[in-house]
Amino acid sequence: MTARSEYRVIEIFRNAFAETGCLDNAQLEADAPAVRGGRINIDAAVAGAHFPWPCPNPHGAGWRSVMAAVSDLASVGAVPTDILLSVSVPDVERYEKFLRPFAAGAAGAAAHCGLKLVGGNVTRGDFQLHSVVAGRNAHPRAGFGDARPGDRIWITGPIGDAAAELRALLLGELSPDGARHYWYPEARLSIGQALWEMAWVVGAIDISDGWIADLLRLLRGQAPQASGAAPGAWLDPDAVPRSSLYQERWSVHQDPEVRRAAFVGGEDYELIFLSRDVHQGAVLDALGSIAPNVACVGFVQAKPGLGWERPPEVALGSGFGYDPYDGSP
Repeated sequence: MTARSEYRVIEIFRNAFAETGCLDNAQLEADAPAVRGGRINIDAAVAGAHFPWPCPNPHGAGWRSVMAAVSDLASVGAVPTDILLSVSVPDVERYEKFLRPFAAGAAGAAAHCGLKLVGGNVTRGDFQLHSVVAGRNAHPRAGFGDARPGDRIWITGPIGDAAAELRALLLGELSPDGARHYWYPEARLSIGQALWEMAWVVGAIDISDGWIADLLRLLRGQAPQASGAAPGAWLDPDAVPRSSLYQERWSVHQDPEVRRAAFVGGEDYELIFLSRDVHQGAVLDALGSIAPNVACVGFVQAKPGLGWERPPEVALGSGFGYDPYDGSP
C-alpha cells in the first residue's frame, strides 16, 4: 500500500468521524479516567468471518463491527469514551466504494455510544477492522463475580432474531434491508449500568456468540480457583424472551439450521446476568422501565453442565453457538 493510498483510507475515516476525531497515530488525547481506571476491550470484524462477503450492506457492517466491541463494555456497566481503529484493506481503489459507507456506519455507531475516535492504523491485507474501545467504569465490582447454587439466570430481552436473519440472508430469503436486527444491533449500555447499581447482581456477559455458549463462558468465569470446577445451570427454554417475529417466523421455519440459529444464535447483544435468588422481585422492579422483556430463564446449580426443565425442540450441537472456525459468518 502506497503512502497516498494509506492517506486516502485515513481521509475516508476522518471524514466519517468528523464530529468525533481522526484516524492517525496517537494524535488525540484519550479520556484520562478511561485509561487509568476504566475498562478496555478489543474486537475484530473480519470480512467473511464476522459478516458476509461480498457484503450486501457496508453501512450495516461498519455499524455492527463497532457495536460488537462496545457491547462488552455494556456487560460491565462501563460508560464508553474512546475508540481506536485498525483497518486492513487489500486495495484502496477497488474497495473505496465499500469503505465509505462502512466508515459511515462505524462512525454512526461510535457517535450513538458517545465514543471519540482518538487514533488508529491502516495497512494492506484482507479486509478487517479491529476496534479498541475504552470506557469509564462507575461500578468497580463489575465482572464475573461469585455465583452460588440457586442464583437466578436472567436475559434482558428478546434474542434469536439476528442469528435467524443472518441464516435467512445467506439462504437468499431476506434482502439486506430485511435483516435490521443483524446489521444494526445496539449495545445495552443503560441496562448494563443499571444492573451494576444493584448489589445483588453477581455476574454478567453480553450475548454475542449465543445465549447458551455465553452463559457457559460466564459460569466458567465463576469457577473456584481451588478446584477449577465451574458450576452448571438448570434452564427453562420456554422462559427465554422471544420477539413476535421469532414466534411468527423463525420458530416454525422449514430449515432446521434457521430454527437452530434462532434458538442458540448470538449477536442480539442482550445481556445475561446472575442475581441472588431472594431478589427476583427487585430485579423486575429495577429493570422494568428499560428492559420490559427481562426474564428469569433458570438457576445456577452446583453440578457442572446443563439441565433442562424441558428438552429443547432443536438440535443444539456441541458448541451451543458461534464458532469462528466453522467457515461461515
